[in-house]
This record gives sequence, C-alpha cells and structure tokens, in this order.
Amino acid sequence: MAKNLLTWIAFGILIIGVPLMVLKSLAYDVPTPLAVGNNKFTLASARALALSQSEHKNNGEAAHAFEQYFALGGQEADMMAMYAYTLSELGRKEDAVTWAHKATAKDPNSKAAQMIRKALENQK
Repeated sequence: MAKNLLTWIAFGILIIGVPLMVLKSLAYDVPTPLAVGNNKFTLASARALALSQSEHKNNGEAAHAFEQYFALGGQEADMMAMYAYTLSELGRKEDAVTWAHKATAKDPNSKAAQMIRKALENQK
C-alpha cells in the first residue's frame, strides 16, 4: 500500500513538477514599462506598449509610451496619428492637431493620419 502511494507521488512529481520547473526556467525578464535605464526597452517594445495602452484607453500611460517611442527614434506616421488621438483624448487639442499634421506630412497616404486629422479639424 505504501509502495503504491510512493509510486503515485513520484508519478505526480514527474508529470506536474518537472514541467513546472522547465517552464520556470524558460521564463524571461519582461522589461518594466518605460524603464528608461533598462537596455531591454527598445523601439519595438515602446511601440507595442503605446499601442496596447492606447487600445485599453489608458491615455496617460499611452502618451508616455508614445513619447518614449519617438524619443527612441520612432517615426511611423500611423504612430504619430495614434499619438494625436491619445493627446486629443487627454484634452490636449493643440498638441493633437500638431501631431496629426506631422503624421500626414510624414505619410500623406496614411489612412489613420488622414482620418484623425480630419476628425480633429472638425472638432474646432
């Protein structure tokens, strides 16, 4: 009876414990949002964070992430347009219009830039 119990315990450790240990060893360090001194915070991660925060309507955090994206050298017109939208949601209308103009100047064919610029101009 005790032998069966020990067998089941060993089996449980093998089936559950080993995969958990492997998964834990594969875990990677995710950079903290907007950690300026963190070398792992890249243009791509700033872009992803800005879009994620914007999508979830966390406008203050999104604006900060967009600023990090541009500080790291980001220049996509669609990102400029999304930043303009975020600024408008924060009540910073003049800044929003400025960024909408930058977006359409960067890429006149950007649908996002055109749409956000027109929407901001219609709010005046």
